[in-house]
Amino acid sequence: MNQLARLVPQRVSHFIDVVEQVRGSQLRDPRAAAEAMQTQRAELAALTDRAAEAMTKAGYRISPAALGRISNTLIGAAVDRRLADDLRRGRLIAELPAPGFEVLAGAGAGSEWSAVAARHSVRASEPRRSGPASRRSASASRSRLK
Repeated sequence: MNQLARLVPQRVSHFIDVVEQVRGSQLRDPRAAAEAMQTQRAELAALTDRAAEAMTKAGYRISPAALGRISNTLIGAAVDRRLADDLRRGRLIAELPAPGFEVLAGAGAGSEWSAVAARHSVRASEPRRSGPASRRSASASRSRLK
């Protein structure tokens, strides 16, 4: 993901701008929103293809699941103004889920997605534990998220 900001910075910036256009037009002008959504999908596909190309060139095999995670992270970061800046600069620290309908309400997925990113960055630095205590802790964490 972060490599895209280095490989095709103009395309990443354009994608973020298109996502912002979609958000701004969805409630005001349905026709403009439909056109912007087509552009957004095309840009997202182009960026996802470019990421797959870069990964293949680096010797990685690309699965459909990996492409889905790349796509979700791109759109998840683009809808959040703070994370969009991280995306532009190639500084995302975690995969992100695709946003839901809260984006239409102007809520921006930022706080939720930023919290996910923060949890992942903390967990990445913690040593991995195994065994029953670890499973109970993971189960408790999932319960708190519900």
